[in-house]
Parts: sequence; structure tokens; C-alpha cells
Amino acid sequence: MQMVKKLFIVLVSLWLATALFMPKERLYYALEHRLQEEHIELNEANIKEGIFSLVLEEVAMYVEGIHVINIEEVEFFTTLWSSRVEIQGVKVEKSLERMLPKEISSLTLHHTLLHPFVCSLEAEGTFGKAEGTIDLKTHHIHIDFVEEQPALKKIQSNLKKGEKGWYYESSF
Repeated sequence: MQMVKKLFIVLVSLWLATALFMPKERLYYALEHRLQEEHIELNEANIKEGIFSLVLEEVAMYVEGIHVINIEEVEFFTTLWSSRVEIQGVKVEKSLERMLPKEISSLTLHHTLLHPFVCSLEAEGTFGKAEGTIDLKTHHIHIDFVEEQPALKKIQSNLKKGEKGWYYESSF
């Protein structure tokens, strides 16, 4: 029993040390570098590092040099077996408002080690509420719009009608 207790303490200590001393900013800059290979640039005003989190404030996203969206806050949170990205206050540039929802108030992506190839997604914005999954193995996205708002009509040409309502499916 003493051996099990010691092993448990060592494992918890290793997990805590890894989570605490993980170079979160360096990982973010590696992600930023990877996005640049896809011609996506992120410019943030401020970066705050927490014990288990990294928060970016006032992020501007550019795709192939074109300003696409502004984001109030992005929080990356990880406990190593579970990770979450929370995005608050996404505003689309005026020139793209015809094709995309004008504003997304919150977007949450959640990933666990129990399902390593699936990310769950929840979003709320001018279009209503949406829930979905991103399958990283098959490169498939499925988003169900569970609570619709009138602004959903702007993007309805990209949606399909199902038994439960409107949904979006795509592969990447």
C-alpha cells in the first residue's frame, strides 16, 4: 500500500510540474508559426500566462494579408488530459458580413485524451446557438444549429436542412 501511495504522489508531482512549467508562450508561438505556413497571421495586443492557461487579448486575424476578424479574448486551458480553447467576442470585418455571421459572442473547443481524434464545439452568436464536432482523423466537421436566429439566413446557402434543423458539414 505504501508503494502505491508513493507512486501516486510521484505521478501527481510529475503531472503538476509538467503543467506548471510547460512553456505555454513557446507553444503558442509554434502554433503561430504553423498558421503562417497556411498564410494565416495572428496579431495579439497582450499575452498573459496562468498556471494552466494562456490568454491572448485583442487578437486580429489576417488570411493571406487580408484583415478578416477581430477577437476580444482567446484562452487556452490545459490539464494535459483535457484541453479547452475559449474564444470571446469575435467580430467579422464589414466587407465579409454578407458571407459570415457578424458576431460570435463565444466559441468553445474542447478536447480530451479519451477521444484523441475528436474535438467538440459550442458556439453562440448572432446566428443563435450551435454545437458540433471536428473529427481530426477523418477531417470532417459537423455543426448543428440548435437555436436559430434571423441572422442565420445570411449563411443558409452553406447549410443543409436535416431532421433536427439546419446543419453544416464539410471536410478539410
